[in-house]
Amino acid sequence: MSAVLNLAEMTADNQMDDDARADARELILAVAELFDIPTHRFEIEECEQDHSIVIKIHSDDDSKPKLTLVSNNDLNSNDNDNSND
Repeated sequence: MSAVLNLAEMTADNQMDDDARADARELILAVAELFDIPTHRFEIEECEQDHSIVIKIHSDDDSKPKLTLVSNNDLNSNDNDNSND
């Protein structure tokens, strides 16, 4: 479902009419909410003085990502094998 909404968003971005674009985005957000799919909004600001770009990401999902620290990766244990020397 997320992939379909991503395609719908790309289609909305290509609309020439601002009203049609806004209507499409409203529908996309409603469907995402219906299926409990987290949404993200991006704000892009360009500074006229130094031409720097600031990108702000707004997430409607209040939960924090669950990260796992991996200190040792045993999957590639053969990489450090020096038995062929």
